Amino acid sequence: GKTVETAVGFREENGKRYRLVDLPGTYSLMAHSAEEEVARDFLCFEAHDGVIAICDATHLARNLGLVLQILEVEPHTVVVLNLMDEARRLHMDIDTKKLSLKLGIPIVEATATKGKGISEILSAFAKSFPEKSYTLTYGEPMETAISMILSALCEIPCAEHKKRFFALRLLEGDEAFLKACDARFQGVFSTEDVENSVKTARAYLAEKGITAEDITEILATETMAQAETLSRAVIK
Repeated sequence: GKTVETAVGFREENGKRYRLVDLPGTYSLMAHSAEEEVARDFLCFEAHDGVIAICDATHLARNLGLVLQILEVEPHTVVVLNLMDEARRLHMDIDTKKLSLKLGIPIVEATATKGKGISEILSAFAKSFPEKSYTLTYGEPMETAISMILSALCEIPCAEHKKRFFALRLLEGDEAFLKACDARFQGVFSTEDVENSVKTARAYLAEKGITAEDITEILATETMAQAETLSRAVIK
């Protein structure tokens, strides 16, 4: 109910004080609405130590699509499967340990309306994470095109793991996001090297029969396909 605003709260847990920022709800970081832009831009540009992604356990595949995109921006992520009581009522058995292994991040079961799992979320967040989390891949020739752009982003002053997400948005031609990037990184995304890398990558894809209009569809389709595969693997 916060529309395009963020809410901030604090919580003490195990001797640590946490500042929690509640971002607007979203199903995708390929933003198509004002609230999705707020969530995406916060994850990309604002200082934070990690992400707690609240997922509806009864609609796991749809929510995992967002989780996979979040991991492209922030690997220090805890997934919270909320509404677990409702999932059990629907006779859904979710193997959270298996899902955790596949994603390479902690999974916490919760029923927020009853206060179940709340302390466990921050305990999981405070623990050390595996070095490698799940990486969305888009197959050839998309991966080659992404690599072409990544090679031109070495000077961008941001965490290395975020550069792949930026390369994807450049390839996709997300104008609103690219303007936000230029404002934040003082025109780094408008350099000749970056613009030439995008042109080269798109020309390469065109040779393979992939038009500019196809790129967004491929990214969205592959994201949901992998989310559905993960969901099927852990739900009985």
